[in-house]
Amino acid sequence: MHINFTTKVWFIILLITFISCSDIEINSKWRENDIIVDGNKKDWERNLNYFEDEKVAIGVLNDSENIYLCLTTSDRSKVMKILNNGFTIWFDPQNSDEEIFGIQYPIKKDFDEEMTMMIETKGRNDFDERNNKSRPNEDFPNRMIERLKAEQNEILIVNEDNFPLNVYKLQNDSGLEISINIEQNQFVYELKIPFAENKSRKVYVNAFPNEELNLGFATGEMEKPEFDAGPGGNRKGGMRTPDEGNEGMTNSRKRDGGGMGGGRGEGNMSDLTKPIELDIKILLASKN
Repeated sequence: MHINFTTKVWFIILLITFISCSDIEINSKWRENDIIVDGNKKDWERNLNYFEDEKVAIGVLNDSENIYLCLTTSDRSKVMKILNNGFTIWFDPQNSDEEIFGIQYPIKKDFDEEMTMMIETKGRNDFDERNNKSRPNEDFPNRMIERLKAEQNEILIVNEDNFPLNVYKLQNDSGLEISINIEQNQFVYELKIPFAENKSRKVYVNAFPNEELNLGFATGEMEKPEFDAGPGGNRKGGMRTPDEGNEGMTNSRKRDGGGMGGGRGEGNMSDLTKPIELDIKILLASKN
């Protein structure tokens, strides 16, 4: 059978796309010890999976009622993205007709807050370089965490178009628990969420032991300001709609703000503006 050149090209493109969309897989472990959601990773010894390319470690545990997640990283740029651009964990049960939803915390900062934090960070980095100092024990990330906790005490639940569905206080009775912290120069993010065995809770994932669950870990994209054409060049206000800037989403999902986004940075800003995007396929554990 004769195959023309165009057909060959499309076949190669489809093959590359299929390979590039393959999921990372993690087997959840049955929770054997107490997990206290306090931003301390001591409960996660020997239960973290390190991803060298992403410079993050992720752990997943479950029992008969809850799923427990832990993400850690020592990469300063990733910590800045999480704290400034918002961080969403997406839940996509494989054996369910339930819609995809995301849990967003921290919530994305506005542009002025982002720029203030970036200027502070750049000033400290420049000072260290000029004075040839390394500051492994500096307290700047810790102060960022404390500032965030003081300013943001809410968790946002969003649909796959990043439309808000509900909001909960950081301390709540929904069954959802989240805590972030810096310990030993490492950022720690912990989350506990009920799943379908515990439907009495207000928030839960519709999944069961021995089932697959897709998780997405994603930050938002730092937005560039818009300027009026008129005198003064005042920046326009307003929020981007969920459909803006969402071309090429993983699994064709439209996720922006604290969710998935196609980062397009330039020059020295490229790493700061490029969002974190990591999709993982989880096999939930069973006790037996």
